[in-house]
Amino acid sequence: MLNQCGIHPHYAHNLMWEDSEDIISPAAQYSLFTDPLPWPPSYVFQNSAAAETILSHLQLFTITCNIYVNVLKSVLVDHPNPLFVNSVLVGL
Repeated sequence: MLNQCGIHPHYAHNLMWEDSEDIISPAAQYSLFTDPLPWPPSYVFQNSAAAETILSHLQLFTITCNIYVNVLKSVLVDHPNPLFVNSVLVGL
């Protein structure tokens, strides 16, 4: 028989699991009512020196995302807080 620590890792502190299966996690519940993630300030996009450096040295700025954004988007198409979901997808 597994001990409680093996089923519910201590580091999670009830962020992912509850004893009752019909309760959504605090993280999922948070996504229902939170505001969209903020965009970077506009001056970040107006920095021509930074933009030229990035464009001329793309090999230095490799981005690896282990989340399939299109799949996540299709799963969340009916999410009740689409503004938040879109802000997360844009961030990814």
